[in-house]
Amino acid sequence: MAKKVARRIYEYALHKHRGAGSYRDLFESISQVDDAELLVKVGHKKIFIFHPKELNGELFFRALWVKDDREFLRFNQAELEEHEDELDRDDRFAVAAHGVVMPESRKLLFEYVRGGPKAEEFVTAIQDILQNNIDGYKNLSLTAVPEYAGSFSDEVSALERIKSVRLDLVRPNIDWSDEADRLHELADESNAKRISVEAVASRSESLTRDDGIVAIVTEQSDGDMSHVTRAVVEGQRPGESGTTTIRSDDHVKFDRGSVDTDSSGGANILSALAMFGNLIRKRNRRRD
Repeated sequence: MAKKVARRIYEYALHKHRGAGSYRDLFESISQVDDAELLVKVGHKKIFIFHPKELNGELFFRALWVKDDREFLRFNQAELEEHEDELDRDDRFAVAAHGVVMPESRKLLFEYVRGGPKAEEFVTAIQDILQNNIDGYKNLSLTAVPEYAGSFSDEVSALERIKSVRLDLVRPNIDWSDEADRLHELADESNAKRISVEAVASRSESLTRDDGIVAIVTEQSDGDMSHVTRAVVEGQRPGESGTTTIRSDDHVKFDRGSVDTDSSGGANILSALAMFGNLIRKRNRRRD
């Protein structure tokens, strides 16, 4: 019996380097790849990416964490399209998650599904598929970075004393050089994909708020396109003697939706399309 299941849809900024063409060209190129090349290993998981579908001007994707690839590989692309609602009904076989790439705004919206592919795994799978199959993408670097809600910088700003900050950043898109700070310049000069830094205040002192690493945390996380993959801030709130730890992971932007699932939890693709379609329309109304 079908039932409604709540979903959280998280928001990410996309960063690409050494890839030909636009973001739309990049993600639409997946449609040119043969079926057998769409199943790739990401860490300990095997991820399959379906060809994208156009949805309200954006690109809708379905990704599977394939747990039994021998059974899975007996399907061809046409059969997968025909039976894709059934593929994740048996948790031992495959688990699906869905996302929408918004190429012009360089954003990814990706649902959280327990046991399913995660946004970072989806992006890595796209990168690997294109590197191995499409001319112009052999050296492609593609990263998804969480977008953070304003509550993160608000909590940091409310600290009376900031003891330490640990920060991970990705190298931003190449045409954002006008926004680059010293750390991004260092990453660029080092040809680094990511850079990490930690700052610790002297005993009984506080890190500077309006410059340096604290400013990077609040400014980058508040921006429309985040470069901060992870930040951990430790400090003291006014009137408190204990240490408070603020993690960016707890403040990732998300929207809520729901999908129709069967008795085993498999999501109906038409329901997923409707959920993301509603979300895109809602975001467009916000901009208007």
